[in-house]
Amino acid sequence: MNARLMALVLLCACERSSEPVTVTAEVSYDLAAITAAGVLPYQSFGTFAIKASATVTDPDGDVDAKPRTPLRATAMIDGVVPVAGATTSVTISLVPDRAQRGRYAGAGMLVWPPGGQLPVIVTVTGAPDPLEVDVPLTRPRIALAYTSGSQNGSSATVPMCVVSTILVGSISVHLEQATFASTTSTDQTFLLTAGPCGLMQPTQTPADTLVVASHATFAVTTTADKFVASATLAGPSNAPPLDTIQPVSIPAPPVQPTPVVLTFSGVPGVPVAAGNIVTLEVTATRGAGPAKNVPIVFQSSPAVDLVPATAATGDDGKARTSFAMPDLGGGMLVVGAFGATTNATVTLTN
Repeated sequence: MNARLMALVLLCACERSSEPVTVTAEVSYDLAAITAAGVLPYQSFGTFAIKASATVTDPDGDVDAKPRTPLRATAMIDGVVPVAGATTSVTISLVPDRAQRGRYAGAGMLVWPPGGQLPVIVTVTGAPDPLEVDVPLTRPRIALAYTSGSQNGSSATVPMCVVSTILVGSISVHLEQATFASTTSTDQTFLLTAGPCGLMQPTQTPADTLVVASHATFAVTTTADKFVASATLAGPSNAPPLDTIQPVSIPAPPVQPTPVVLTFSGVPGVPVAAGNIVTLEVTATRGAGPAKNVPIVFQSSPAVDLVPATAATGDDGKARTSFAMPDLGGGMLVVGAFGATTNATVTLTN
């Protein structure tokens, strides 16, 4: 049900040769149902309707009395300095209402992009006393929400959301030290979607006090330990934003390095005669790809002259060492190691 705020006033429309008729005026605001918070939803950059009506009666109470001049109402947002995109006054023609004898009615649209509590003054032409109605229009506000995120290899992904108090609009988001997961860019504009943003709760003050009407969700990818996000709620063309989120530093979840795995390749499948040169190759991988610049230490038991004894993996993740096969009475163990806990081993015989 649309909320109505009404005021009554006796307005005199004096005829030249007869007793005055009485005009009873009524004013209300309307555009959509009032929210649970008791405010008018914000639409079309702050557009709302002012409705005016009047009932004309003669001294005998006859509602068929005719006004001597056409009835008009003027509605004006009081006490504001006009801003871009605003319509602060409107003239409303009151015409006969076919549904109610003796009643004249009309409506006009006002626009106030900043929203908020708006005093609107309505007068009927020639009447001494105006009517005033306070229109509780939603104030455009946005706030940031995000979750803790997750690791994704060497980067982190953080789900984010911008919530707004208005139903229709667009949000422009800017990132630093991060990119949008869907486009790999640092700037993107999103249309608002009605309703809250699921499980994510606003975390930026004063987001917890907002009556959320809409949201825009997105995911951010970063390799840094924190990144910066800012946002603007678009206003009318060539006008300042309706609201802004100043740059906010957001912690990213710590990214743990993917462990390095070492494997030997080029291992002889048969016994090796003493004195033969053996070349062994270690391959280092991290995740699904080669790990380059990994320092490898080669050791053997019994000890032989390994050349080189240390090496760094190349772009292909490989490092090599060579040695002359000794005359063994049993087996020979060769170890390639990275750090204290990562190694690969191979056993040779002759």
